Amino acid sequence: MMSLVLGVSSNLDNVGIGLSYGMHRTRIPLFFSIAVAVMSFSACFFGALTGRRIIGIASAHQWSLVGSCILIAIGLWTAVQSVVAKDTPSIDSRFIRFHEMMLIGTAQAMGDLSIGFGSVFTGINGWATAASVGMFSFAFLVVPSLIRRWIPPQFTKYAAFLSGVALVVVGLID
Repeated sequence: MMSLVLGVSSNLDNVGIGLSYGMHRTRIPLFFSIAVAVMSFSACFFGALTGRRIIGIASAHQWSLVGSCILIAIGLWTAVQSVVAKDTPSIDSRFIRFHEMMLIGTAQAMGDLSIGFGSVFTGINGWATAASVGMFSFAFLVVPSLIRRWIPPQFTKYAAFLSGVALVVVGLID
């Protein structure tokens, strides 16, 4: 269950990205959405594998505390950055460009690496978390661009902030 929560919370900003591009009639090709999802899954899974390698160094309680702190830190960073940064995607073409996709994918993967790493220390299944992260990464890029007319444009402003808050909550619960 917590793997699903992590998958959703780490990808809420993709809803904002999908909506933003969709509202400007800029399409995100299916291949790009798949590529971003694969990058997210791979980074999260690599983080979980790395966490598994070093988990024997300390007690489960100590690692749970470390994992919770990592998730809280990522959440706080995401929430603060969403308030501070006023960056909007480029919308001067009908299709998202390759370099934009790579930027989105790399930024997403960096956060997901930490999610995978932190999930292992809190006792959450790393494989399930990586699968959840990849699945929601794809879904949250594709679906909002398709249903953009039914979702309020104000949501794009708050998606990254809500994502950060959700990660903080997961960190506090575990």
